[in-house]
Amino acid sequence: MTGVQTCALPIFAHIVGVCDDVAAGRLDGITTDAWTDAQVQPRRDRATRMLLAEWEQFGPGFESGLEVVPDVLAGQAVFDAITHEFDIRHALGQPGARDSDAFAIAWAWVAGAVAGRVGPSVAVVTDEGDQFSMGAGDPVVTLRTSRFECFRGATGRRSVVEIAGWDWDPTPRPDLVPGADIFRLRDEPLGE
Repeated sequence: MTGVQTCALPIFAHIVGVCDDVAAGRLDGITTDAWTDAQVQPRRDRATRMLLAEWEQFGPGFESGLEVVPDVLAGQAVFDAITHEFDIRHALGQPGARDSDAFAIAWAWVAGAVAGRVGPSVAVVTDEGDQFSMGAGDPVVTLRTSRFECFRGATGRRSVVEIAGWDWDPTPRPDLVPGADIFRLRDEPLGE
């Protein structure tokens, strides 16, 4: 198995596992490492064709369910999928989809989700014209970056060094970028 397959297949196994778990109502521990591991481990050695067959089995029901759940839940599902699409694109060396409808939905979801996050607030200004706060209360710093960088940082796909290199005023606060407790900053730069 190549390095790309080693990275991409567990991500695909997770995405297929989410569809299976939602269809079966297995939502205890949703978003935890244990929940994700329970999706990936039994699928770890399955061939891609087997994962695709499972996707065909569970995907349509999951997708139709997105039409009837509240927008915040559908947005979270799109957020998760595009996050992992970017992970796979990075593994394959195929950047793209940064101006897709899916990314716009995911961006709106994450920007709304981090707005009420507990802890010190960061005023975020993107080069696309967005202005919002990550956190509650008055901002302690201002961050200027792109939507894509902010999104990838908020989902733990950037290192402290990468985030510290963004445009901060007055001083970098990488610790305030992760959008939720489940996301931890990388030790090493991703180089995406």
